[in-house]
Amino acid sequence: DDEGYDGCAADGSNFYVVGYTGIFDYYMYIAKFNQLGDTLWTKTFLGGIAYGVAPSNDGGCVVTGQRNSCFSMKLDLNGNVVWDKIYPNGDETRYIAITGDSGYVMCGGLFSGYICKLDTLGILEWEKYYNDLPQSFYKIEPAIGGGYLVCGEKYIGNKWIAYLMKIDAFGNMIWEKTYNAGYIVSFGQYEHGF
Repeated sequence: DDEGYDGCAADGSNFYVVGYTGIFDYYMYIAKFNQLGDTLWTKTFLGGIAYGVAPSNDGGCVVTGQRNSCFSMKLDLNGNVVWDKIYPNGDETRYIAITGDSGYVMCGGLFSGYICKLDTLGILEWEKYYNDLPQSFYKIEPAIGGGYLVCGEKYIGNKWIAYLMKIDAFGNMIWEKTYNAGYIVSFGQYEHGF
């Protein structure tokens, strides 16, 4: 049972794809392919699912997902683990993006939206929960003019509805919007009624 959830650019014209593999035990799966889709290398790590991957500035990548707690793992361009960090207060994360300062921002959460900011070495700079109502975040991206845009879903009026939020560079909410349909899984791509 193999699934891929995200991909990003690597060095040259190569790219990374992440997900999981396994039947009874899940293995986090990270693969590097060339521009023709030929496998350059694959790595598996017992106990987890990789939901998101972002490029590092040195041709490697940083991965996040589900592994008992919030985590990030950096691999170099040859697939060697550079660092593997756990953030015990965090929840599972579904997306990671590189930031203007070459750090990373991650989002996710199960019924409480969760966002955290990491420096270039994966050290936690800040983390926030957003839980006035049950909500989950699926994607975060740096916004024009600073801060971040976050999309996902929020539980209002006995149903899940699409949710969009803008936060500043430290995770403080600037504004939020809800849309009376499904949920937003990515900017520009919509599901469940959009």
